[in-house]
Amino acid sequence: MRPSTLISMGLSGRARLLLSLRRLSRPFYRLFFLASASENGILRLLADGPVSLDRIAIALGVDAQGREALDGWLEVGCVLGELGKTSQGYGLRGYLARRLAMAENDDVAAYFEVMGFTHSRVLRDGIERLRKGEQFTFDELDPVTVARGSRIAAPFAQEVLDQIIPTRGPFHLLEVGCGSAVYLRHATSRNPDLTALGIDVDQAVVDLARERVCAWGLADRARIELGDILDVPPRPEYDLVTLHNGIYYFPVSDRVSLLEHLKGFVRPGGRILLTTNCRGRGAAIVEVLSYVMSATRGCGRLPTPAEMLDQMEKAGLTTRPPIRPVPREPFHAFVGTVEPSGE
Repeated sequence: MRPSTLISMGLSGRARLLLSLRRLSRPFYRLFFLASASENGILRLLADGPVSLDRIAIALGVDAQGREALDGWLEVGCVLGELGKTSQGYGLRGYLARRLAMAENDDVAAYFEVMGFTHSRVLRDGIERLRKGEQFTFDELDPVTVARGSRIAAPFAQEVLDQIIPTRGPFHLLEVGCGSAVYLRHATSRNPDLTALGIDVDQAVVDLARERVCAWGLADRARIELGDILDVPPRPEYDLVTLHNGIYYFPVSDRVSLLEHLKGFVRPGGRILLTTNCRGRGAAIVEVLSYVMSATRGCGRLPTPAEMLDQMEKAGLTTRPPIRPVPREPFHAFVGTVEPSGE
């Protein structure tokens, strides 16, 4: 390249623009590659590698005509540093690929899938939907994968549960939006006398939760039901009602009435625990999630901490400052108490 060309590109800012594109390309492609490798079971397949191309093709159901393209896809993983290739075949090489293949990191792998496929699609198609006056639907968010990914916040929410649930004695828990039932499992393990009901609107999520509850040997203490909590007549028989990572599945304008409805399930002196990421610190992942929910029919943006406290108080709950298990992080836990009448 002639010096004059370099000078011209530098002065115009085009050189910097192209360098920025190059820098962004690697993490961009890595995210999508890992999301696809996770979703299609390739990370687990290669976890005990190396595995030959023929065996990979058979496992994935790829015929002979598609093997050249499959080999090209795997080579992309090698260029990104996530896969390695030997004379015996392909295996996992990169830190992310190796860690995401572990069963205990399924929640993080699921969030890679959510970011790679769901969030990117809503960001890509959102303006077009707005032009048409349309919104995304709950099913388009892939609720099962979202339920898997939501377990990322489980350690933080479990810390708060430990502050509320006693270690012994009768205790009745209602979990709204039970997801993968990971919180029900923690609650029942903390208190052997605790019984629980989990309810969710999505059949696939309910099936997953029931399967896990049975596998954990908790079917006699934790029931899972399909339904919309707003359709259930409230009876004040629960010591604790929880809503983990679920407030944004309700429009902002409906949240006070939702909390009033949930309050009807809580006995006097009992509490409502609501956990959620909150807006306010400029975290990109939080703002993207907030946008995704605001663009989805029947849902709404993430709250700010002050807004959430205000809505709980308007619903007649006695509140306290939110709990933040990790300081300066957007995850908040809000506790509202149902005071006995006359107090």
